[in-house]
Amino acid sequence: MPGLPTKGADRFAAVNHRRAVTGAPVLADALAYIDCTTEAEHDAGDHVIVIGRVVEMGYASEGKPLLFYRGGYGHFES
Repeated sequence: MPGLPTKGADRFAAVNHRRAVTGAPVLADALAYIDCTTEAEHDAGDHVIVIGRVVEMGYASEGKPLLFYRGGYGHFES
């Protein structure tokens, strides 16, 4: 398909990011992230439940989170 990255290509090369402990990309403007290794996988019908071991996490002290609730995007009000 046109526009899709080549297999093995760095899909985050054009995005401002850094690499977490596991090598996963952490977006520069992310308000929070959790980096995990896979500890276990459990079949659950047509889904798989993945249990992760947290190896690194972080959060920004300021910013406006993206909120998805009841089928739509919104914001927090104080």
